[in-house]
Amino acid sequence: MLLVERHRELELLADSCTSVTRGDGRLLVLTGAGGMGKTTLLRAFAEHATGSGADVRTAVSSEAERDHPFGVLAQLLRNPHGLRGLELLDHRAAEPSEALIRRLGEEFAECARRELLVLAVDDAHLADTQSLAVLHYLLRRLPMLPLLVVLTEAATPTAGSALTTGLPRHPTTTVLRLAPLSEAGVARVLADALDDPTAARLASGCHDLTGGNPLLVRAAVEELARPGAPSEQGPGWAATGDGFGRAALACLSPAVVDIARALAVLGDLANTARAARLADAPPFEVDKSVRALTAAGLLVEGRFRHPALGAAVVDHLSAPERSRLHAGAAWLLYEEGVESGAVADHLAEAGTLTEPWAVAVLRDAAAEALSAGDLDLARERLRVAQRCCANASDRAAVVLTSISLESRVDPAIAGRLLGPLVAAALAGQLAGGDVLGLVRHLVWHGRLADASACLSALDTDDPRVAVHLHAARAWLEHTCPSLLADAPRTEETTAPPILVDRGGRAAEALRAVLAEGAPDHAAVVAEELLAGLTLDEDGVAAESALLALVYAGRVDVALPRCASWLAEAIERGVPTWVAVLACTRAVIAQHLGDPLGAEEYARMALDSISAEGWGVAVAAPLAVLVWAATETGRAKDAAAWLNHPVPPATFQTRYGPLYLHARGEYHLAVGRPAAAMEDFANCGDMVRRWRIDLPTYVPWRSSAAQAHLALGAPDKARELLRAQAASPGAAVSRARAITLRVTAATKMPKERPAPLLEALTLLDRTGDRSETVRVLAELAQVFRDLGLTGRARTTARRAWRLARECGVESLCDRQWTADLKAHLHVVEDDEVATADAVPLTESELAVARLAALEHTNREISRKMHITVSTVEQHLTRVYRKLGVDGRKQIALVLRMNAADSA
Repeated sequence: MLLVERHRELELLADSCTSVTRGDGRLLVLTGAGGMGKTTLLRAFAEHATGSGADVRTAVSSEAERDHPFGVLAQLLRNPHGLRGLELLDHRAAEPSEALIRRLGEEFAECARRELLVLAVDDAHLADTQSLAVLHYLLRRLPMLPLLVVLTEAATPTAGSALTTGLPRHPTTTVLRLAPLSEAGVARVLADALDDPTAARLASGCHDLTGGNPLLVRAAVEELARPGAPSEQGPGWAATGDGFGRAALACLSPAVVDIARALAVLGDLANTARAARLADAPPFEVDKSVRALTAAGLLVEGRFRHPALGAAVVDHLSAPERSRLHAGAAWLLYEEGVESGAVADHLAEAGTLTEPWAVAVLRDAAAEALSAGDLDLARERLRVAQRCCANASDRAAVVLTSISLESRVDPAIAGRLLGPLVAAALAGQLAGGDVLGLVRHLVWHGRLADASACLSALDTDDPRVAVHLHAARAWLEHTCPSLLADAPRTEETTAPPILVDRGGRAAEALRAVLAEGAPDHAAVVAEELLAGLTLDEDGVAAESALLALVYAGRVDVALPRCASWLAEAIERGVPTWVAVLACTRAVIAQHLGDPLGAEEYARMALDSISAEGWGVAVAAPLAVLVWAATETGRAKDAAAWLNHPVPPATFQTRYGPLYLHARGEYHLAVGRPAAAMEDFANCGDMVRRWRIDLPTYVPWRSSAAQAHLALGAPDKARELLRAQAASPGAAVSRARAITLRVTAATKMPKERPAPLLEALTLLDRTGDRSETVRVLAELAQVFRDLGLTGRARTTARRAWRLARECGVESLCDRQWTADLKAHLHVVEDDEVATADAVPLTESELAVARLAALEHTNREISRKMHITVSTVEQHLTRVYRKLGVDGRKQIALVLRMNAADSA
């Protein structure tokens, strides 16, 4: 038997044998926490004493036999010299107990007088009262008897134990308290079963795992040494074995079991106050038990040092007891306001707990798990919530949360769960906020009649509904305006902005932008929201804030945040987030005039979730794809995307105008202006009726103006363009540039360059490259028509280079006449394409500016203090370098150069 760090105690025991043989008796008490090796040390000493010739009598006490009279004493009497004592016990019922105790005591005293007698009792604190009475009799006579009594007892004895109330303390009594093993001691135990290098490697971890408790150390060693253990195992692996769990249970004395169970169930949230409440024990009892368990190496700072230790304690419980404790833990943690996830973990273990608060906690916990990206845990918590539902309202609330959860994976799955919820909402079984959440899902899936019925059934007398309704109306106003009339109105005072959540504020910002143009405050709110918003809070809020900035002309702010969120959504594997953000990223690319990028992101959006899952919003990525294919001259691809089915309800949402506008642009590009005009007119009717008539959203008027021009109705085109120039948001650079470009087409050739040059300057600020190609292409044609051949060639080459970068060469082909193409010899040779006009010298530029102001040559010579001949020479070079035929064209080209520089 290997004894580690117990040799000092064993020597003291051996010395006591020697001192007893010389006269006085002695009492030795071995104490310590559970698992400290008291029994092992007692057995080692008994072997030593027997080998020294002593009469060693041993007994083991137990809780199960504590009520059996003389149970321990009977064990001490079982030896060849103790038959008479056994006979006395057989007749103990017929004699007075005092007399029997005395006669039994004298029996042991007589044995001690004949030879050295050693009485060794393990777990003496659990001995029966009668046996302890005999031990008391003997211990009172120790000064006169050559008797050695060795007892072991727990460090925290049970209340009312005879050891704490009756055993005398003789001057020769010695108490030995066993301490945990040091790290070096643990290494010695490991080395006895494993090779030295492995023992050295594992010693520190094993000491941390066990706290130096010898029983736990030996259990860990057995697990580590057993066949089939991993070759690179660590101490933590040993904690998973059954033997380790049994050893942990063996360390618990009956006095601390209830507290240990409470601490184990509470886990990382355990503390003295909670354990006292859960175990229904006084705090001082909890403190005492915690000290005992800490001394045993099981606890560190009031919690089990390793999950396996707590798990062993909990697993030992019966199923009903385990459920009861977890239910109690759930309630007290909920009462203290602990985060929902921790409470939910206990509710999951408690089984069915039909308490009103349990369902709400589990729904919140499911949302927390979802935010952390743990979809399986979120689903599990909702399954537990379904078990806890006590009524139809609870069940409906849980189903709604399930719909929100499944919508992140594939809204199509969520859409199939909506039916019963509509009935629940109409029956008043859903809270007002939940009803409005349901309305969003119904709108997404095109179930507008059901959404209308749910809105009409709202209880507006509930003050909590007003706060949610404020945000819901803002969302409906820009997403599904056709339902706005069905949504009850709410007074502003009942929902002040400070009470509106981020989703509501984002919805309000997008509403304000679409309805009012690009108010500074809405853009500022959206930008602030982007700075603090996370995807976990509300995906709808993220999309609304981004689009508010896009339609306000702040693409530069929206782009980096959208890209960052999209990367996060892809990394976290949330398909619906990827779909929505990819679609938003495609819209941003569209506003930047990048059809190839827009197509890439729009395809990603469609591929991320099923077509059914997209619902009415499928029109958004489709509109971008149709635009991208049209812009790049791929009419067949655009037609194919237009054949993709779109739900009829789409045209009652803000996605409908986007789709109609893209389809109209396709018809215009393929030479069907009448069909295009019909789409633009329908688009215009929608946005005007819904009061979201914004050219940065859909510039339908400028597109319709182009259709009228193609149909030979320039006056109608001008009327539409004047209206667009006066509409909200028309001053946003991109929107104004589009208006100016189309306006130029309604003017005489000599009047066209001015609006086109202004448009070019505005586009340089926005970065819309495909629109820039359009303006440059039209300028090149105008310069050709005006006879500015050199300038036309330079502008055409610039347009062609940019068109090739964007993949929109078709825009040039569509705009230029055959004569222009033939004359300019537009080629793809970079060397030729980069041969732009030679810049003017300072003197030439000064002369050119004065000539543009219609000064005569003589006036120029006087102002610049040069000869008339020099002026004429400068003008000749200016004409050649600028590619113009006379001084009347100089002003136009100088403005063009200024735009180029900008």
